[in-house]
Amino acid sequence: MNNLLILDTDAASVLAKAELVNHILVLYSESKIVITPKVEDELERPLDYGYKFPKKILQEKELYIKWFDQIVIGKGELESIAVAKKRDGVFFTMDKIAAKVAKDKGVDITAFDTIMKKMLKSDIIDKEKAKKAIDKIQEKDNRKIDKKKIFSQ
Repeated sequence: MNNLLILDTDAASVLAKAELVNHILVLYSESKIVITPKVEDELERPLDYGYKFPKKILQEKELYIKWFDQIVIGKGELESIAVAKKRDGVFFTMDKIAAKVAKDKGVDITAFDTIMKKMLKSDIIDKEKAKKAIDKIQEKDNRKIDKKKIFSQ
């Protein structure tokens, strides 16, 4: 397993909303989990509107490396990809375009279904809690998650 996992805004938000922050910390206990300053800025905005979920994820800051002036994805995603590239980390995103950009730049990526499968396999989370977390994400983020992909052997 890589020693560095870089979360983009979507990934961090989903983990916080589904109350999976502690689970990801256990899954990647041998690694450093990083959010970049731009991601932190994006996560802090909901705090102004009374949302509490970002507090669960706002833990660590890393250096910003400016990259990609012409690519059309969020600044948080760009910064996260740059940090992952520079530090040979894994980029965790739920954004397909950001994943493609990262892959094109030679950055290792991971997705939500992969993270959940690892948590289940490592007994960090049980199947019921995982299903509830996924339901919460689908409801709060208005996002479709393929449960078959996660729970199939």
